[in-house]
Amino acid sequence: MDTFWESTKKSERMVRRKRLGVVVGLLLLGLIVTVTPIGAEHQESVSICEVDDAGALPGSPFYFVKDCERTMRLWLASNKWEKAELSLAYAGQDALAIHALCDREEYILGGKQCGEFWRQFQRTLAWTEAAKHEGRDIAELLVKVKHDHLCQQQVLAATLENVPEWAREGVLIAIENSSSALENFIEAVQGEQEMERFREKLNMQFGNVNEETQVWIQERLGMATKEATEHVAGTTSVPAPKVLTSVNQQPHISALTADVDWLAPEASCRIECRAEDADGDGLTYEWSAKKGDIRGTGAIITWTAPKKEGSYDVAVAVSDGQGSEVVESLTIDVIFPDPPAIDDLILTPRHPRYFIEQSSGECVILKERSCEIECVVADDDGLSYEWQAEAGDISGTGPVVVWTAPSSKGRVTVTLVLCDSWGQSDTRSVVFRVSTCSQCFL
Repeated sequence: MDTFWESTKKSERMVRRKRLGVVVGLLLLGLIVTVTPIGAEHQESVSICEVDDAGALPGSPFYFVKDCERTMRLWLASNKWEKAELSLAYAGQDALAIHALCDREEYILGGKQCGEFWRQFQRTLAWTEAAKHEGRDIAELLVKVKHDHLCQQQVLAATLENVPEWAREGVLIAIENSSSALENFIEAVQGEQEMERFREKLNMQFGNVNEETQVWIQERLGMATKEATEHVAGTTSVPAPKVLTSVNQQPHISALTADVDWLAPEASCRIECRAEDADGDGLTYEWSAKKGDIRGTGAIITWTAPKKEGSYDVAVAVSDGQGSEVVESLTIDVIFPDPPAIDDLILTPRHPRYFIEQSSGECVILKERSCEIECVVADDDGLSYEWQAEAGDISGTGPVVVWTAPSSKGRVTVTLVLCDSWGQSDTRSVVFRVSTCSQCFL
């Protein structure tokens, strides 16, 4: 019988090891696919600044590994500047992925990837704006965003040149939406003159593609001249793509507030995000915090602070379901409150005839007589009372107790230790001299 059970347990261990080996193997294979996407050896070498690899492409069974890696790296980023740089790199990867997919004639997947590129670029601008709201000088970061964006647009323009007519719209929308959003951001931060200089540089990026493709892009971005449009229309049988009459607008967060100025460790507060969308789109809210716990969904949540003091960020990403998203964060200070303080100990003898309060502060009481002791505090919310006596008996709990003197004479100290929920305390004592002579009180 023992041999049978030992054999069974051994078989179970072998099955678990095999399963673990399969899981580890899949993860390693996923990482390999992320670094070297399937079919990459047949793709033309294309890079965007520091990004030279699209990673795993949509359609790969291990594409989810790439998505998980992005989410984890963004979560581990220490500040909003770093989050903006990561999102910018992800947008660069997505632009390379669009190029690779279209090069392989997987135009439907390429069109879907255009939406992911636009989403990552929106996050780049949102994190850059959040860094600005923190008081950081974002000039250096904005230079990098503009430089990388020009490279991204060059790759997308080259991609547009080689896709069939029916597949152009997704790439054109990605070019239009991302460029318009960055132009608006530059104008808001650096002024109209700097925005116009950037538009000139952007227009120059499209000089490496054929004239027809240039006009398509320039019409979308409002850069095309009438002569260029008429020239292309007269020399090609392929009509220029229709210009969008409206562009989806980003949601706007008007307020992000907590119902307290600060929190004690492990205490909770209510946080509300007020947002609106100019297009009337329905909004969704995704909350995140590196520390503490979040409860609830939607525009209002409850955040519970961690155990340690410090300043903690609670962030919300508001999306309109149309590919637009805005991110805002709120910093909440977590500090220990002031320790409890005993204002006074009030003594009320049950037998006043046998009780004398001396000027020294010492109280004389006849043996076996009782005295009520009341603790006075400004705020007793969440406080605990621990009464101790060297002799005699204490009855009751909380701020009011009754102490009964012992039957023998001597000095007795009654002590109160007042504690709060965080281990902070205050102590106060009163000294009684117990007398056995009742005639001494006459």
